[in-house]
Amino acid sequence: MKERAGTRSRGAAESVKCSLSTRIPAFFMFLQLAFFFVFSPGYAQVRDPDLPLAPDLEYKSDDGHGTYSAEILYNGGAVTGEIEFRSGSFIAGEKGTVYYWRDIGSIKILSWVRYTKGKKYAFYPEGYEIGMKNGFKVRLEGNIKELNRFRVIKGRRRSTMYSYYYDEYVKGAWLGTGVSDFYSPVLKPAEGCVVAINFR
Repeated sequence: MKERAGTRSRGAAESVKCSLSTRIPAFFMFLQLAFFFVFSPGYAQVRDPDLPLAPDLEYKSDDGHGTYSAEILYNGGAVTGEIEFRSGSFIAGEKGTVYYWRDIGSIKILSWVRYTKGKKYAFYPEGYEIGMKNGFKVRLEGNIKELNRFRVIKGRRRSTMYSYYYDEYVKGAWLGTGVSDFYSPVLKPAEGCVVAINFR
């Protein structure tokens, strides 16, 4: 009986030893694979997905991304809140000057230009007066895409505001503005359209 018990104990020990001898190399192999995938150049840097582009806006992501407290005036009223821009600056003017939102005190839209959109017409801003916080004012010609449409945040509410609008010329007058002259320059847009921004 003692011999059988000894034989069994020796067999169990050899079985454990064999099991350990097969598991230890497998464990070290697992560590080597983990080290390869973590520190290999192909896996060390993961590229963030690109931001989707809106149809009318060319958004760029940079360090200036954020919100800017402002009062937004539109034809018919005004609202206050935080304007969200995906870029801290925009390019405008014939020389392609870069303007930073943080340096601007006010923006006033001076005129709109008509574009054909199917059976309707779209009126986009084409003239601006930019008031800098240092007191300097500059007039810009040409559309600023970042201002065509932007998001305003107030508390938990998020809304989109527009500085362009659509209109139709029916029976000798524009439906949105009531102006009878088809070719007259637009100095006052349709109701609800943004006309100025005062940053605070």
